[in-house]
Amino acid sequence: MPAPHHLEDKIDEMLAPAIDVFKRVAQSAIDQAAHDVRNVLRVTYETAPEMNPDGCPLPRMQLRWRENDDKTLTCFHEFVFPIGEYDIRSTDFNGSLFGVVELGRCTRSGSTTPDWASNLARTYPFRNSAHAVWDAVHFGNPPIYVVAPNGSFALMEQHSTKIESERTFS
Repeated sequence: MPAPHHLEDKIDEMLAPAIDVFKRVAQSAIDQAAHDVRNVLRVTYETAPEMNPDGCPLPRMQLRWRENDDKTLTCFHEFVFPIGEYDIRSTDFNGSLFGVVELGRCTRSGSTTPDWASNLARTYPFRNSAHAVWDAVHFGNPPIYVVAPNGSFALMEQHSTKIESERTFS
């Protein structure tokens, strides 16, 4: 025997808040999953021009700095490589065809901003720069560049030859 119409309305009214909460929780989970997938897929083909400053050679390792809205700095440890004109993955940004693989990142906070103009070649986080040196071995020893938020770049001055000699791979 079907329930009276007013009983169905009452049930819908009672369940509405729970359904709203479920929808919000489900949407939040979907948003978080999308964020997590973006962080896992670290190969970018549709790249912004600041990822490949004019005149910087390809392929290369790079430690690219970004100034954040909260006054922190993020350093991206990346491998940048050319993509052929007819490669299906290619996207043309600013006349350059390239891909970027993010290998790591770190954030720096503090009250001082580095002097990008005078000290760029030595402005890098120790751990990420060590990883760049070690990873370069696996990519055929491309040069390692430090890229400032303003697009200027410099060949990285290595902080220690010991780092290179400690990690030798055959």
